[in-house]
Amino acid sequence: MLIFRYLSREVLVTMFAVTFVVLLMIMAGRFVRILDQAAMGDIAADVLFQIIFYRMPNLLVLILPLGFFLGILLAYGRLYTESEMVVLSTSGMSPSRLLAYNGVLSILLVVIMAVTSLYLAPTGEAKVQQILADPKTKESLGVIIPGDFRSFNGDRQTAYVEELTDDKTRMKTVFVSSVREEKGRRTVALVVAETAKIIKDPTSGYKYLELYDGYQYDGIPGMNDYQVAQFDRYGVRLVDRRSAVERREEREAVPTLALVGSDNPSYQATLQWRLSLPLIIPVVTMIALALSKTNPRTGRYAKMFPAILVYMLYLVALHGARDALESGALSPSIGLWPVHVAFFLLGVGLYYGGNWWFRLRPRSRKRPTPTTGKPR
Repeated sequence: MLIFRYLSREVLVTMFAVTFVVLLMIMAGRFVRILDQAAMGDIAADVLFQIIFYRMPNLLVLILPLGFFLGILLAYGRLYTESEMVVLSTSGMSPSRLLAYNGVLSILLVVIMAVTSLYLAPTGEAKVQQILADPKTKESLGVIIPGDFRSFNGDRQTAYVEELTDDKTRMKTVFVSSVREEKGRRTVALVVAETAKIIKDPTSGYKYLELYDGYQYDGIPGMNDYQVAQFDRYGVRLVDRRSAVERREEREAVPTLALVGSDNPSYQATLQWRLSLPLIIPVVTMIALALSKTNPRTGRYAKMFPAILVYMLYLVALHGARDALESGALSPSIGLWPVHVAFFLLGVGLYYGGNWWFRLRPRSRKRPTPTTGKPR
């Protein structure tokens, strides 16, 4: 038990340190991206820290496996270079016993990863989507600056707002310019309204800029022939500008139980991805234990590069299988599971096979020393 506590402390301390550093780096990158969206007017500035907080579980499920992987590599690499593992081995520490000790840690992390991946991360992403869907935070009145021109719908439409109401739910004195091509001619429609607001159709889900009490001027630039129409209410549909990343983030907000039994390939890929994240832990445990074995002469970082390379190949294979599953090119019955099995078998072979690649190399034969006769 004393040895177990010692080894566990070495791995966990290194894991927490690596996780904290990587988390800070990724959070800094995410914060810069969200800050750029706020500067562009896509997100209100007062919700930046809320978005970062609710997306923390989504970051942790990606960082914890890497932290645990590097924690084992660095901790056991130090023990091998300082010959502590040699002492433990001579005291009766077998490879299977060492694997069992780390298996206990991996099981605890699998439980934490499962709770985070299946519940905490979707719940946090749902909170983020709720914040972004609020009319005061995204693509809406809360980010419109009075007296500033804003382009939307692929720069085919330009809007100008003179002022907002006190509760920021309506716009006053609104100007909207729309450009469209009709029969090879460029037509411009100018709409001037006293008030306006952004609404969302509950049936179709489309967003509209709804204007009230105004006039529409429709015609060809440079021509005196144009039409004037008065309206009490007029709606302009806002084109969905979401990227593929944003659409995937919306799928990440779907509860796990809602994904079970779905025929949608995107939902099936999301479900298998959430189930795969906890399975990464035992796989990287086996690989890290195998690659942490180093010679004291080579140093603790001797196998760091090949270990990182194997980990990156593992993640790339998982992402590739997920993309193939989303596009329908891969059957859900196959899914991501062969990737986990392949890399787990690779870890088992590396751990129990020892330095088998050196034994496969042909040994050089020493040439016999020629004998010389006695001089006469």
